[in-house]
Amino acid sequence: MLSPGDKVRLKANPARVGILGNETDGPAHRQRLLVMYLDGSEDFVLPSTLEKVENKSLRPYECIEQGRFSGEDDLRAAITFHRLSGKLANLIYSLNTTNTQFLAYQFKPVLQFLDSPCNGILIADEVGLGKTIEAGLIWTELRARLDAKRLLIVCPAMLREKWRDELANRFGVQAEMVDAGELLKKLQAVRERPQDGFAVIASIQGLRPPRGFNQPDRISQSSAAKLARFLEDAEVDEPLLDMVVVDEAHYLRNKGTQTNLLGRLLRPVASSLVMLSATPIQLRSSDLFNLLNLIDEDAFPYEESFRYSLEANAPIVRLRDRVLAGPITRADFIEGLDEALDARFFEDNEQITYLREHAPSNKRLADPKGRAELADQLDRINPLSKVVTRTLKRDVDEGRVVRAPYAIRATMSGSESVFYEQVTEAIRGYCVMHAVSTGFMLTIPQRQMSSCMAAACRAWQKKHAALEQDELEETLYDLQGDLLEEEAPQPDDMGSLLSALVDIAREVGDYETLRRNDSKYTELLKNLRSYWADNPGRKVVLFAFYRQTLAYLAERLREDGYASVLVQGGMDKQEALKRFREPQGPSILLSSEVASEGVDLQFSSLVINYDLPWNPMRIEQRIGRIDRIGQEAERIMIWNFMYADTIDERVYDRLLDRLPEFIE
Repeated sequence: MLSPGDKVRLKANPARVGILGNETDGPAHRQRLLVMYLDGSEDFVLPSTLEKVENKSLRPYECIEQGRFSGEDDLRAAITFHRLSGKLANLIYSLNTTNTQFLAYQFKPVLQFLDSPCNGILIADEVGLGKTIEAGLIWTELRARLDAKRLLIVCPAMLREKWRDELANRFGVQAEMVDAGELLKKLQAVRERPQDGFAVIASIQGLRPPRGFNQPDRISQSSAAKLARFLEDAEVDEPLLDMVVVDEAHYLRNKGTQTNLLGRLLRPVASSLVMLSATPIQLRSSDLFNLLNLIDEDAFPYEESFRYSLEANAPIVRLRDRVLAGPITRADFIEGLDEALDARFFEDNEQITYLREHAPSNKRLADPKGRAELADQLDRINPLSKVVTRTLKRDVDEGRVVRAPYAIRATMSGSESVFYEQVTEAIRGYCVMHAVSTGFMLTIPQRQMSSCMAAACRAWQKKHAALEQDELEETLYDLQGDLLEEEAPQPDDMGSLLSALVDIAREVGDYETLRRNDSKYTELLKNLRSYWADNPGRKVVLFAFYRQTLAYLAERLREDGYASVLVQGGMDKQEALKRFREPQGPSILLSSEVASEGVDLQFSSLVINYDLPWNPMRIEQRIGRIDRIGQEAERIMIWNFMYADTIDERVYDRLLDRLPEFIE
């Protein structure tokens, strides 16, 4: 029912609004009414084409649902509005708005995140390509598009200062370092003041919930426990955080650990989750599954189906790599697609079928641009492509560095050989006497001796712990492929093994003799002197697993006239690294595994593995400290030291067999 003076609009074009007048036109059975439009024009229209404008305006989705569409001018206006307000996926708002060097590949995660159906992504770029920057670009996008206000960075404790400086210097974000209690207060305040914004950085270790945090008989009053209970209760609420970034996310990859539980508590309260790890797969595909299950549990619910999808997708990945590597024929392209279609997983896949029916010409397959476009199409078929992005150094032309690895084998001196064999035989006898397996019990002392014979002997003779707690966890990690946290059980026989080692070392070991005849250190000193003679003033980074080895090397180098900087757990690592970076500072950094992740040392072009982890990804992380953006040398050197005829040499040979699996 329409009356003169009513505000009306055209049903076919709801944006065309006017006031109904008194005049009519046409015959009685098809009478038209005068509408004076708000733009000043007038027209006579049929009553059936009009509707009264209510005070409540329809939302866009309701208009579409009811078939009410606007004209092309209104579409242009809407696009302009959304472009200005930051809502269009094809406009990159972080481009040229940050204090970062433009590297095209660093926007790949941004675009992939915007396409992610779950607002989550795992950035698995190789070490040194700038994952921190990529996460910062995503945060910049969210601030522009959605007015995102609350950011949480979760990282290893050693990386907190680096994140704070990167956010401030590159993105203008002033982030605060907080502990579990301070983060809890901020999240509680969000409920009262949802308009509040903040950027905070917390350590994985500091936020990790203790075991039994939610059991009534074991309720803990620690800040981490209170935070965990709060997050558990907040799961059904509106998200408290706009984005959570987890750096070195591989620490979350094992279900059943408290670190993994931290990820499960944070995910429901965060609108977006960005995980960073150059090594998401350490030894098994389950490592990757557990991370993706955290990001999007609905898309990746079962490990078995995930493994099956990886196997089915292998032909697509191989075809993409062949397309990128160089020209292939149209017949080869079709053959690769047929191989994928043979799997039940893809038998009804319309994307592959379409590509098969519209296979590219040989000309397009020979054109670099055409190959890049086809590789992108193949990537989109991959079920992981929406949540995982990985850039390899070989795919990036800017600043690509050549790696030159060298194996330096030290022939054991007579005293070293005797000590190694006598300790080995004594431990075997100990294991037989106590009816325990020799595998784990023998490996620990052998690895300590292979790291540094003299240092191991001195540690045992002084009754030092066979292993510090974190060293024991890392040894278990290398042996079993699992990262065990502080709750990881130690072998029952560790105490008695230590006593046995003390007795054996006192009986067969002579520290001073081993020190005078240290063949491995002799090789190190000889090679360092030669290197510094050719490269005066150049910085060197040396990694060793054991604290006693690092302390021993610091002593020996000082006696030979070389100052060093020591970095290990329980010390001010940032201050030590600052001294090392100074041009007039010490020329060599002696580091445990604490500096093998997230530390930028690209001003050095030589990294030394004084002993070898059993996990190839650990070696890659060590090398990645110098093989990263900003490395000016065209060629970096990697020296791998080992005693010949020891467990270290066997580890090295096994790594050579396994490393091809980790090149990708």
